[in-house]
Amino acid sequence: MSTAAVVVKSPEVSIPVPMQAEGPLTRERRDTIIVAHLPLVRAIAARVRENLPVQVELDDLVHAGVLGLFDAVEKFDASKGVVFHLYAKHRIRGAILDSLRQSTSKPSPRNSAASSGAARTKPSARPRWA
Repeated sequence: MSTAAVVVKSPEVSIPVPMQAEGPLTRERRDTIIVAHLPLVRAIAARVRENLPVQVELDDLVHAGVLGLFDAVEKFDASKGVVFHLYAKHRIRGAILDSLRQSTSKPSPRNSAASSGAARTKPSARPRWA
């Protein structure tokens, strides 16, 4: 993918974003873009975390979000006229939601044993208490 980078200046900080150009995106430039957008990943993960049970770890959501950010940097196409951080928000949130779907679709050990029949015993003709 041919990319270069342009720096978008905001009042607080300059954030590099990938742009289409003649040269490939270097590893250093990609790393700079990713590090600059890590606060965005953490903010999205925290917002998603607000609606989840306490058992879901924020770090797991951040990890999935960083993978989404990697994907956003690799697949971003500036010729489409989309601002990078808006594109990245959708990719990050989507990666987090995908990881949640994958983790909830796996059966727990208790459920998998019950569904396989290994944990079940043959029911007796009448209950013990009767």
